[in-house]
Amino acid sequence: MNGGRLYPGEELAARGAVVVTFNYRLGPFGFLSTGEPSCRGNWGLLDQAEALRWVRRNAKVFGGDALSSLCLVGNSAGAASVLLHMVSPVTKGRIRMHFMISYWCEFSHEHSDLLLLLVFKYP
Repeated sequence: MNGGRLYPGEELAARGAVVVTFNYRLGPFGFLSTGEPSCRGNWGLLDQAEALRWVRRNAKVFGGDALSSLCLVGNSAGAASVLLHMVSPVTKGRIRMHFMISYWCEFSHEHSDLLLLLVFKYP
């Protein structure tokens, strides 16, 4: 089952939103990295960025206004993508709202202090 079944767009569309979904490369085809410049491992994110560019160019045709009201929504791995697009120089500033429906990174609360040290590299 995919997130489309969990969060159908009919209700949003009935309220006037233009709902767009897209596919992107997954697994090794989208995110495998060898560490070499020729294989950085971000094809899945670049696919998403291209889909967002397409939406910005074409939303008006469908009655939308992507320039002032584009909202990116993601669940599970899609939530991670939303966060990455918030900070990516490729898409930063082009999306008005970001909405992560779920957690995308699970960790044990008993190790949360260690996680903060590792992520933020505090002494």
